[in-house]
Amino acid sequence: MGATSLPMVNLAQKLRKTLKQLLLLFQQSITGSAGDTNYGAYTCENLEREPYWLSQKLRISNTGAGGFIASHIARRLKNEVHFIIASDWKKNKLMTEDMLTHEFHLVDLMMDYCLQVTKGVDHVFNLAADMGGMGFIQSNHSVIMYNNTVISFNTIEAARINGVKRYTDMSGGVPFFYRCVCTKREHYEA
Repeated sequence: MGATSLPMVNLAQKLRKTLKQLLLLFQQSITGSAGDTNYGAYTCENLEREPYWLSQKLRISNTGAGGFIASHIARRLKNEVHFIIASDWKKNKLMTEDMLTHEFHLVDLMMDYCLQVTKGVDHVFNLAADMGGMGFIQSNHSVIMYNNTVISFNTIEAARINGVKRYTDMSGGVPFFYRCVCTKREHYEA
């Protein structure tokens, strides 16, 4: 063995040991300490759902509510008695408006409508993104990046101007781009 390969062997051994420890912890979390397998304890039906915000009813703006994920977030928050203002440039085909929102704005968030949908809200969930099928995504990288950047910039700037307390950005035109930025007002005040 050469001098340069010894550190690699040590690193590989440490990595293997760490992975074994993680696997053991994972197995213990599933089987329990007694070794009995209890996979049913981790199904969606058995999970306790913690409410989003316990202390008060919030006004929440949910952009991209015509899409699958945003509509389900809006529906859950509405069921928790928060006031939901949803927006998208297309209607939701999965649910009726009354199932997921108190107000629905059919607007293009690349324009100046962001001020309208963030006015008077406590939190913004930005899930708006320029989307399409794989053919569109694979042949329009720069168009998608530009449109999604403009939507995100417009939405976060409108949230700043309107004094929104919390902003969460989960938008992104392609499934490989995922970012979540959670900021509080104190972080972007000058």
